Amino acid sequence: MATSPRPAEPCGSSARSKAFTLIELLVVIGIIAVLISVLLPVLGSARRAANAVKCGAALKEIGNSFKLYSIDNKNAYPVAKWYIQPVSADPVINGQTVQALYWQDFLCKYVTKNQNLNSAGLGAGNASAFALARASIFWGCPEWQGRYGGTIAVDGTSPYENGYSLNIWPTWKPTTALGTHPPYAQSAMDDAVQNNMKGVWPKLTQYSASRCLVMESNLWLLVTCGTDATHKVLPELNCSNPGFSGAIGFDTAGYNSIDRYRHGKYPYLTNNGLTFSVPGGRVKFNILYGDGHVGEALSIDEGMRSIQMRDP
Repeated sequence: MATSPRPAEPCGSSARSKAFTLIELLVVIGIIAVLISVLLPVLGSARRAANAVKCGAALKEIGNSFKLYSIDNKNAYPVAKWYIQPVSADPVINGQTVQALYWQDFLCKYVTKNQNLNSAGLGAGNASAFALARASIFWGCPEWQGRYGGTIAVDGTSPYENGYSLNIWPTWKPTTALGTHPPYAQSAMDDAVQNNMKGVWPKLTQYSASRCLVMESNLWLLVTCGTDATHKVLPELNCSNPGFSGAIGFDTAGYNSIDRYRHGKYPYLTNNGLTFSVPGGRVKFNILYGDGHVGEALSIDEGMRSIQMRDP
């Protein structure tokens, strides 16, 4: 029995039945936009969490270099900054005349192929030497992009600010008077030029399992001052602002250079962009302790306590 021929479809009807309408296309785009808005914060948080681990691992490796240095130097640790005296005898390292060495310069031979990192000589436009320094663990935190501006910089970035600072307060005691701090020259530097004070080389035994050795900081120097009778800790400075270091005096009670929001959330800026306000932020940063372990601090009090050996 012969079948009836199938009626012909109108020209173009098949194509139209398979195409999206404008409303359907807008709905799909809207769904994609919503998914992106939901996923981006999650991916950002995952990236920051991974970077926090990476920064902590770099700190751990830095701690190992301190131990190796102490073995070679009768249980001594390097000073934060050492002015070479006399000035007329300044050596030439990596093609630069060096007047000072920083703590990482003493440790680089244990963790890098470059025996002379020479962070003090990077400021004269030596971009290749700076790139080598930034590839080392001393710039090992991807969440730290460096401090920009300043009188001495390479490609706009200060060569001294690597995001980690040596604790120069190994003699701080819980009994230290409020609003003061011990003479930082005890371990800050070994010369009579900086602030007319002469320092000494700290000992391994001065850094205990509860005392900070290296802190994530927004200055090359871990500056801090005890709080006053109000126990108030001041807001964090904005390191991207070249004038931030003069915003608050280094001897102001409650002042510190701890980069407290590095792995958390930075709050909005106040004080003409010089400081971060306290509300709205989430504190999270890493501390390398004297025994070599790395801890994650979730409050600024933890950082202050690791330096002062008491709560603010």
